[in-house]
Amino acid sequence: MSFLSINSIAHIISAIIGTGAATAEEILYFKDIRDGKIDEAEARHLRITYKIMHWSLIILVLTGFGILAGVRIKYGGTKTFYSPVLWAKYTIVLVLLANAVLIAARKMPMKWAGSLSLTSWYAAFALGRITEKTREIKWLADFLSKFNFVELYLITMVCYILAVAIVAIILNYLKKIIIKKQ
Repeated sequence: MSFLSINSIAHIISAIIGTGAATAEEILYFKDIRDGKIDEAEARHLRITYKIMHWSLIILVLTGFGILAGVRIKYGGTKTFYSPVLWAKYTIVLVLLANAVLIAARKMPMKWAGSLSLTSWYAAFALGRITEKTREIKWLADFLSKFNFVELYLITMVCYILAVAIVAIILNYLKKIIIKKQ
């Protein structure tokens, strides 16, 4: 098995585990706040999901660099590196990294932390799948070819920002409903 294959498999697995951990964290959080407080056992479970997300993110970044190096070595040239979807994925992974650092430093408002994390994990995972499948789906490839790099990057980022805002609204609404039920 080649270096590129091993990196790709590890990259996909870390994306799946990170996305699952982000989902589990939100589910656990909403389950835990039903009684109005998070006790020590509940906090321990949340810390475990955070650690899983952090390790998944570290592996995601390292294997991402490994994939870039492997693609460069195997295929040469730089054309692959100029995909607006790939750059949107880079941006979203940077948001994930910044969000993790700010949460750890207790500088990220919890109103945004969960929605940024959850949306970013799903967006990075989806963009990874899109970059693999775009060439296989003719109508999508034809549609995307109508836009230049900047337009496609901006469209992707606007959709991402809207998704973060929508998820934040939904999560905050759910939190209010759950806390009111007490």
